[in-house]
Amino acid sequence: MEVKHRLENGKLIHEVLEKALDTQTAGEGYEWIPEGYARRRIKRVKIHQVNLNEMKELKKARFLLRRHHWKGQFVVRGMPVDHWDLVLDKGAKCLDEFSGMENNPLDHPEGVSCLRKDCCIGTPEDKSNREWMKFYGKSIPPNHPEWGNPNKRIPAYMDKVDTGSVNIISDTDTFVSFMFHGKELKGYWITKRESPKAEIWVFSKSSLPGEPRKETQQAGFGRGRGGQRRSWNSPTFA
Repeated sequence: MEVKHRLENGKLIHEVLEKALDTQTAGEGYEWIPEGYARRRIKRVKIHQVNLNEMKELKKARFLLRRHHWKGQFVVRGMPVDHWDLVLDKGAKCLDEFSGMENNPLDHPEGVSCLRKDCCIGTPEDKSNREWMKFYGKSIPPNHPEWGNPNKRIPAYMDKVDTGSVNIISDTDTFVSFMFHGKELKGYWITKRESPKAEIWVFSKSSLPGEPRKETQQAGFGRGRGGQRRSWNSPTFA
């Protein structure tokens, strides 16, 4: 799935190019496979549009980007076991959480994998689930996996990376886009997955129409002359 953005009559248009094998499609595209390029039917689906001048009127929420960690086994010199979570308070009964990022997304804006889940359980301090937005710089007692500590003897910790307000531009079962207003986490970011049944989402920084696009490197592989395997880095744009 490929997400594209463009301006149309002053409005921001999100589009998704999805693979389709049926004949009712709006065009054709090309997809790289190890044996070469293959023609694939694609369909263009308009997801959402919003006037850029009305960005402040979009759905507002609060966000918390946190580091969740505990001390690792001594055999590996006690290196911390950690991951990063993005928690969203959208005013609903449960918090919206993109959890389990193996790297800090601020250091890897090209994309980090995560899982999306609802956080409905209260905090270790017997407070409502909404208090997780303020639960940082604190420890979670051992043997409480429901709070995020599966260890039997050692505590786990949550540290704040950044917090602030966020506008949610689009929110579907495969694509969510945000405009963050934090000190570190700011600007236009998206998270997406291949299909509604896929568990893994990818959270990455993107660009609005008219903004310069950041060039990144994407690895690829194929077969050269004589059948020898070769690899390369090709430029892509976020």
